Amino acid sequence: MPTTTDVLGWILVGAAASLAAMAWPFTRRARFATNLLLGGIGALVGALVAVALWRLPPRSGVCLGAAAAGSLTSLLLGHLVWIAMARRIARAHHDGDQFRHSRGGSVRGR
Repeated sequence: MPTTTDVLGWILVGAAASLAAMAWPFTRRARFATNLLLGGIGALVGALVAVALWRLPPRSGVCLGAAAAGSLTSLLLGHLVWIAMARRIARAHHDGDQFRHSRGGSVRGR
């Protein structure tokens, strides 16, 4: 059974991974709290999966590695979703601009 110290250690591993992820070029617009949340949740899930599947002691180094892998995976998935949403929004704005140009409207009023 994981102790509070184990869980806090895993969350700190996730927080460290999220701080490292903020150095990636496509994460500059992502919010600080979003990165911390994604990193912490991913670390918890990764470590708990390792404890449940492989019946490892929660203080083993493999659990810390699983916490790091889980946090990086959740950060990667979160940022892929972020990029997809940004592209979708940009495409919607671009399509709206084309519609306004085809009707003779001006784009400057925004």
